[in-house]
Amino acid sequence: MESIKEVIASGKTKDILAELDNATEALVRSKKAITAGDGDSRIDMEGKDVLATTIAVNCFRLLNAKHIPTHFLEQVDANTFRAVRLRMMPIEVVIRDCSYGSRNKRYPHETKGKPYARPIVEFFYKDDTNHDPLMIWDHERERFSLYNAGIPAEHENAKMGAVSWKENPLLPKHIGDLDKIEELAIESFIIFRDAFAALGVRLVDMKKEFGYDKDGVIRIGDVIDSESSRLWIGGDENCAIDKDYFRKIAKLKRPFTPAELAKILSDYAVVAHLTSLFLE
Repeated sequence: MESIKEVIASGKTKDILAELDNATEALVRSKKAITAGDGDSRIDMEGKDVLATTIAVNCFRLLNAKHIPTHFLEQVDANTFRAVRLRMMPIEVVIRDCSYGSRNKRYPHETKGKPYARPIVEFFYKDDTNHDPLMIWDHERERFSLYNAGIPAEHENAKMGAVSWKENPLLPKHIGDLDKIEELAIESFIIFRDAFAALGVRLVDMKKEFGYDKDGVIRIGDVIDSESSRLWIGGDENCAIDKDYFRKIAKLKRPFTPAELAKILSDYAVVAHLTSLFLE
């Protein structure tokens, strides 16, 4: 008899389901939706949920094979995988191999696209209303200072307050946890960067999310897919196979053409195929 399931969390592109007889695991089910602009733009595409799950499963399998702690356990069906249940941190962790995207807005003196000697990590507070402010750790006060992610931090209007685990108990309490997150973020990014490079694709940046399992172990959670990465075939930004194409069309505030929709779905299929080669 199939176990009874209930949705315990619902995001823009996925649902998290719990089985009533299993308190330590959860099911992550992809949706057909593609969104941009903190959810302001949205379209549903048949088959996108299956491709997104395929990419996520391939990526998690690679990390598990490299002994990186993740929440992934097994694929359940075409659009669902089973995972360790985590207490997710309200932080988007972005790892960058070069200065690009919003980074250029905060650091306009950096040369766009120039590689860093070592990947850098930035933290963003998950807050759609305020467009996910940049988080900078304040060692003296042991809290995060929040800044407008679209302008330099030294700008007079950049500061947006502060937050700590006292206001949001899902946030890390100690700098040691942040160090661990940064270590895992960079290590996993390099694994993906090298895997994609072997297939002729440049990984420019990648977003990850982390959480604590029941034993307090920090694991990579959520999903890993082409929506949260920039991927350029041959290192050419004009040959991107990530979600930036969707973002650019969405900003035009007009309906997508059939050709545009076909390209978006085709890009997902390309990344699904490429990631399927990771462990061959």
